[in-house]
Amino acid sequence: MIVWTYEGLKWWLRTALHGDNRNTQVHLYKNNHTPTVDSVDADFTECDFAGYFSVIGPDWLTPTTGAGKATNLANPVEFGTGVNAEPGQDIYGWYMTDNDGHVVCAERFSDAPRHVAGESSTCTVYPQIYSTNSA
Repeated sequence: MIVWTYEGLKWWLRTALHGDNRNTQVHLYKNNHTPTVDSVDADFTECDFAGYFSVIGPDWLTPTTGAGKATNLANPVEFGTGVNAEPGQDIYGWYMTDNDGHVVCAERFSDAPRHVAGESSTCTVYPQIYSTNSA
């Protein structure tokens, strides 16, 4: 489950209500951490395998609604080694930061850790926003 942090909710409100279209970065992390609403950048150890770099984005798609729920998916964000990444690295999940380094949201993979190694290894993440009507 993707966890939206308190910093992320503030970012979302700024973006939705005030047009503050801050760029974001999506990162992979390698420490055994389960994100919470209080998670901050220092809680995550960013991956550093050969060929790794954080990715600008994501590109959000058009929201969908139905059955008292709204969902907004982003285009998948793919990370690849591109070079020989032996001995590889275990990845526990991903997190997204704004330009100020605030953690907007994060997700621990349900099948964590995932191992990335070799020359053509990839790891794809699927950011999303969802809300429900509790009335």
